[in-house]
Amino acid sequence: MGTINNEQLINNNQNKYKKTEIGEIPKEWEVKEIGEIGSTYNGLSGKNKDDFGRGKPFIPYKNIFDNSKIDINYLDYVVIKDDENQNKVKYGDIFFTTSSETPEEVGMSSVILDEIDELYLNSFCFGFRLNDFSILLPEFARYLFRGGKIRKIVSRLAQGSTRFNLSKTQFMKISIPIPPLKEQQKIASILSTVDEQIEQTDVLIEKTKELKKGLMQKLLTKGIGHTEFKKTEIGEIPKEWEVIPLFDTGEYINGKAFKPSEWRDEGIPIIRIQNLNDKNATYNYYNLEVDKKYHVNKGDLLFAWSGSIGLHIWKEEKAYLNQHIYKVIPSENVDKKYLYYQLSRQIEILLELSHGSTMKHITRKNLKLVKIPLPSPKEQQKIATILSEVDNQIEEYEIKKEKLQNLKKGLMQQLLTGKKRVKV
Repeated sequence: MGTINNEQLINNNQNKYKKTEIGEIPKEWEVKEIGEIGSTYNGLSGKNKDDFGRGKPFIPYKNIFDNSKIDINYLDYVVIKDDENQNKVKYGDIFFTTSSETPEEVGMSSVILDEIDELYLNSFCFGFRLNDFSILLPEFARYLFRGGKIRKIVSRLAQGSTRFNLSKTQFMKISIPIPPLKEQQKIASILSTVDEQIEQTDVLIEKTKELKKGLMQKLLTKGIGHTEFKKTEIGEIPKEWEVIPLFDTGEYINGKAFKPSEWRDEGIPIIRIQNLNDKNATYNYYNLEVDKKYHVNKGDLLFAWSGSIGLHIWKEEKAYLNQHIYKVIPSENVDKKYLYYQLSRQIEILLELSHGSTMKHITRKNLKLVKIPLPSPKEQQKIATILSEVDNQIEEYEIKKEKLQNLKKGLMQQLLTGKKRVKV
């Protein structure tokens, strides 16, 4: 696998562009309607629920939606009789989702770049078969149809109110830019190199998460270097450890019930659950003082106890705490990071005890019912340090992945429009 460098790219001179119905593109590029370069076919038809779960492989909707290239390890199965007339998938076919809940998600594409003897397509997508690979390469189509420009056109074609659908007739009339074959090959090679790096980083993230899971199971129940254990109501733990209800590990302070009428565009940010789960979520602000118990500072332990339940260490500057989130102030003999990991481990048990069929709530009563093992403060710190180091490694990989995704996005914007050219 290679690396991406600017030596592979050249800026396009303005006088080497030409004006077309889809905007300015390099002079050597062509413009063709999708219908000129291939034909569509439908997915499975005439199937009922009893036909699924065995038989021949088919590509499920989510495989297409989630991946620009079909993941052949993620196939479903369906019974196909000998006399059935179903369309088989071929190498190089491009698939499109026909409907979704939002127009932005209609017409997501994926390409099959593997040879499989007998493979079918789900009913909620359609296939597109290229007439000739000498006009458009499947490897290039993988990125072309996921590019921002074509995605916007497809989204605008989506029709519906509660569910949006893509008209194949309108889709086939879309005009697309087609570079020379050698340029298609080079663009596809550059973008697939970045994709490989993203995939490798994903593998590292998953492996490190598995390592963390195993370490949590071992360290939070057996500790470090113990040889003598005792039986307790929560299982076997080191002889020197105590058993303590979660409620007694610290003070659980619920946030303030800010009214929407109190929200402002500036001031101190208010931490809502969406701000804990999505770093891009917008903040509401409050420009008056509140009781100090609602103040949140960098490093504070927060516990979202309603809806999207989870533990968080606050990494930003001063903020105010909204309702449905506890600020947890650990007791003197409890290490904050150790408590963070123990609470994280107990989430499933707490959810089983919680109320609410659709929206789960973890109450103080639940915290009194669930008990955890408690080592000495010194051992708590050692355990927390080991687990924090693994978390830091996961974070490093996730930052690397985000940078690669941004690199790919930038390259797609430049290379698929011809703003930057590749050396061929």
